[in-house]
Amino acid sequence: MRKILLFLYKVMYIFIPIPLFFDFGRLSFLYIKIDDYDLILDSPAIPMPVGAIAFLIATVIGYIGSIINPSVFKSVLSPAKILIFYSLVVMPLALYALFISNISLPRLIQLLLPMVFISLLSFPVLLKDRLDILRNTFLSGFVFFNLHFFSILFNAEDILNIDSSYDFASFYSILIYQALVTYPAVLSLYLFLTIAMIYVTRKEIQPSLRKYKYLAYYFLFVLLYLLAASGRRAFLVEYTTAFFIVLGFSLFFGVSNRFVKKKTIWYFLLFIVLFLSFFTFYVNTPLSARVLSSIEENTFDSGRVDILGNAFYFFGSNLTVLFFGGGTRDAPGFHNFILDQIYRVGLVGLLSVYITMVLLVKRFVKVNDIGTNYKYHRLMFVTVLFASLFLQSMINASVSQPYYFINFLVVTTLVYFVLFARNDDQLQS
Repeated sequence: MRKILLFLYKVMYIFIPIPLFFDFGRLSFLYIKIDDYDLILDSPAIPMPVGAIAFLIATVIGYIGSIINPSVFKSVLSPAKILIFYSLVVMPLALYALFISNISLPRLIQLLLPMVFISLLSFPVLLKDRLDILRNTFLSGFVFFNLHFFSILFNAEDILNIDSSYDFASFYSILIYQALVTYPAVLSLYLFLTIAMIYVTRKEIQPSLRKYKYLAYYFLFVLLYLLAASGRRAFLVEYTTAFFIVLGFSLFFGVSNRFVKKKTIWYFLLFIVLFLSFFTFYVNTPLSARVLSSIEENTFDSGRVDILGNAFYFFGSNLTVLFFGGGTRDAPGFHNFILDQIYRVGLVGLLSVYITMVLLVKRFVKVNDIGTNYKYHRLMFVTVLFASLFLQSMINASVSQPYYFINFLVVTTLVYFVLFARNDDQLQS
């Protein structure tokens, strides 16, 4: 039973990066040719990515495994604590959201589901099992994103001048649902995961990953091209933000240690050169046409700054909504996950939910962290990921979509608990 549960748990991670959706409203997969897609007739009623379904199954398997054999899986809360948590925390929050904020049942599920997911999270104890999960997730993303890359190469007339709404949104003539919203955001997550893997293999932190080094270098090129081809402005913001985070951490590390190896300096300079090279290539090809035109027309933010101004005015004029939420009233359309959540459940509900989630995450970290000799380096990559999460929350509200949220959770877990984990012999077997 132990081996079967562990095997099934690992297999589920293969489905995480794949943007295939099942429509629970029509009980069918969202599989339609892009030329035949009708926005009104073919829009799914209740779309759910297979990765989210697989992650739910993995969560259940892992939690059962943590009860049956705690030496294989560790979970956030025991069954007794889960019962207390749901009775004293989840239920009151649900009642508050329903009867004080007056939100609808679908909105309630969207609000509480991440918290429920985190409360049931579990992870394998042994590092070798964690590395298997990393390989399954990374290689699955590698295969699918490469297939998408070749789809564009074979079908686009000019790979440096493509139609993002058609060529990029098509996977061998099949529509990639949410291709222009959450899909590029997920590509950014795997870009940062790949950079972290390259760093780890260079540092020999996880020797078993050395064989994927050149694969990761190639994958980095593929992901950068796909992100450039997406035509999304959020990608450029994430990319430059990540660069400055790495730059800031590196400079602080050098100054605080007062000594940096010559080899490290050369790698740092190479990083800067590669960043500037890609940026130069990007802005000098038609791939950046949409982004550059928005800058020239002063529409780069798509009105987000004006929306923020309107939001502050709205909440300032509606203090009841600010503190307790507007529930089922017509949404003002903030296009911002954080502001939308404040609108739905107010600051009281928002802080209650997210403080609870922070405490659950803290508990998950305490239970599953097997230590690292690279705390500063790990912190740098985790900061990049959370900066990406914040930007997505402020720009596209992708975090409210299961496809992005699950991939963010998985990628962050892999970076924190696997890539930089100590690989002592006792943790390997």
